Amino acid sequence: MRYRLKAKLEGQLILTENFAFDRDGLLFEFSLDDVSGVQEVAVSLKVPTEKVEKFASEFGPGQGGSQATVTIGGDRELHDILVSELQSLESNLAFFSSSVKRIHWDSPHQEFIAETPEEGDLIAITGFSRSRTYPEPHALFAPIDLIRLVSKFPAYESLRVPMAFWREGENYFTTFQYVLAFYQYYFIIEDFYAGGKTSQSLVLKEFARSEEFRQLADISIKELFKEPRHRQALERLFALEECEVGATGLQKLLFKTRGSLHHFSSSSSKTRGTPFNQAEFESIALLAMHLTTAAIGFRIAAIDRQRE
Repeated sequence: MRYRLKAKLEGQLILTENFAFDRDGLLFEFSLDDVSGVQEVAVSLKVPTEKVEKFASEFGPGQGGSQATVTIGGDRELHDILVSELQSLESNLAFFSSSVKRIHWDSPHQEFIAETPEEGDLIAITGFSRSRTYPEPHALFAPIDLIRLVSKFPAYESLRVPMAFWREGENYFTTFQYVLAFYQYYFIIEDFYAGGKTSQSLVLKEFARSEEFRQLADISIKELFKEPRHRQALERLFALEECEVGATGLQKLLFKTRGSLHHFSSSSSKTRGTPFNQAEFESIALLAMHLTTAAIGFRIAAIDRQRE
């Protein structure tokens, strides 16, 4: 059996024909569109005999409202090897050709290719794709409501830039660029609560002076800890940065995370942000989003009270 990941390529990598080649047991394939540009790249390997049964798949009876259930096997180690090769293709082809913008290694089409009748009987499903998207929000305004809202905008002028950082954070977050999303939210936190200070000791003193920040930090932690996945990820970050779980610890964690993400060293034992590990910072970015949304909301409410 062969296991293959196939991913879309963005860019203008031009070849004269489709072709494939083998490198140390890894098969690389390049597929063209109608104008000779590479549209897809694929990398595959032969599944070791002892792992073939892990790729078994089958259809089963439906549960709840579903008409059928689907069980798909796989192997994380082999998957990670192939993803790493797609990432390497992306980095190297982008640098050496200057024509590759991206290879979608984060959402590849996975294929299981039987090489014997027995393997064919084992895999009822020979390929599948998963796509990741966040729900697209919709807003419905009656004209009179939009007029009332726009009439308030001059009063919110002090929030125009923080709201712009918030918008950028949302745009990065919904495209799974969590490191850049965190930066945008941190700029708001820094503006609202750091008092213009930049060193850790002075920033944390400023953070500690704000009762509002403490309350919002408590609320944000409690909200995200309701979801086990985010709780586990955040507890791991608290532990790695030696911060106590709580409002004070979160203030320190936010500052230290900003510092960690602002630097990179391949020899560092700490987790650093890279183009390949954005998912590790989803939870802290979401927490920062939650906190800054509430902080901007507090200021809007205060402005509205002053206008009444």
